Amino acid sequence: AIRLLVAGSVCSGLANVGFGFVSEIKSVEMFFSISILMRAVTALGESGINTSVYPLARGLTPSKYTVTVISCIETAFGLGTMTGPFFGGLLYEKGGFVLPFIVCGSMLGVSGLTCGVMLLCLRRRQHRRRAKRLEALEDGVVQEDDLVIPQRIKFREVMKNPEVLLASFIVILSGVSSQWYQPILEPFLSTN
Repeated sequence: AIRLLVAGSVCSGLANVGFGFVSEIKSVEMFFSISILMRAVTALGESGINTSVYPLARGLTPSKYTVTVISCIETAFGLGTMTGPFFGGLLYEKGGFVLPFIVCGSMLGVSGLTCGVMLLCLRRRQHRRRAKRLEALEDGVVQEDDLVIPQRIKFREVMKNPEVLLASFIVILSGVSSQWYQPILEPFLSTN
């Protein structure tokens, strides 16, 4: 799932950056064709992100907190889709048609690579912890009751978990990248 997350982020990021340069195409037919192609590649990357984030978050957190983790990810996606048009419009006002695509695409690609590296490190650390706990349990140093996770957890405690924060961040960026082009595409098309 980590590879899918990284591949989806890079694919979507590069396609977003590429989409920013379709404004240089003079032929209407070519502009339309390349726009559809770039949007399809972006959607392919975004589907990879959304497909991989849920099992990653579920696998990196205790099973008792699955519902809370999934709700955090859904909240992050909603936040991204809600703020995407705002940031897209703001970047369009500051730098024209190309700037939102370059900024959002670059952020998505770099954050995907960063999250991939961080998730691999966190997964290795988690495996080491589990091995130490099992070893301590076998040696009688720790009782099985000491390994029990409390039943209730607060939202703030879940968000302190680095795995949940990473998953939420990449989903926010995915939501932003899937919605930010809406306020800028229509004015650009109507002026050309």
